[in-house]
Amino acid sequence: MTGRRMMDGSRERLVEAFQALTDEAVRAGWAEGDVAMALTELAGEYLIELSGRAITEGALHPRLAEVVPLRKH
Repeated sequence: MTGRRMMDGSRERLVEAFQALTDEAVRAGWAEGDVAMALTELAGEYLIELSGRAITEGALHPRLAEVVPLRKH
């Protein structure tokens, strides 16, 4: 995420949405640890999906490039 997006409140909205999601899962009967594990798994799957797109499209968002280095042939 770019600095500009961070400044316009996008991160704060994401935090609020994340908190609402976790609260809803706990209200639905999930244990907090299970919520954390499920969200961690989903985040990992999303990162894998983004990495796959970067490989197939040949482009990588600059922030993602910081955590998912591409091998150059």
